[in-house]
Amino acid sequence: KAVAFMENADQIGDLQEAPEPLGLNCESFCRYVNAINNMPRNIGKDGKFQLLVCLGARDRLLPQWLPLLAECPVITRMYEENALLRDKLTVSSLVAVLETLHDFPITLESSLTK
Repeated sequence: KAVAFMENADQIGDLQEAPEPLGLNCESFCRYVNAINNMPRNIGKDGKFQLLVCLGARDRLLPQWLPLLAECPVITRMYEENALLRDKLTVSSLVAVLETLHDFPITLESSLTK
């Protein structure tokens, strides 16, 4: 749902006026989600989410995607008020932790990423 919202916002020009990092983060997030959704194997919603998180961590994109998701209006309708993505302080803390992993290589099993 978040990708559909972002792609629609991009089509009507809302993201063109956004600061450059926001647009690039949105583009990369949508590209990853669409690639995972278009995979030929069926891994279910949980598997797709886990793969997105693993790839985002490996490629150092997760710290950029989380604030993007937290700001997405669709999130407020999808998650309860006390959910992680709706708590800006928790998202900020998680991003800070993830950024400390930036210098460490994350290797994923090839069977996970095919």
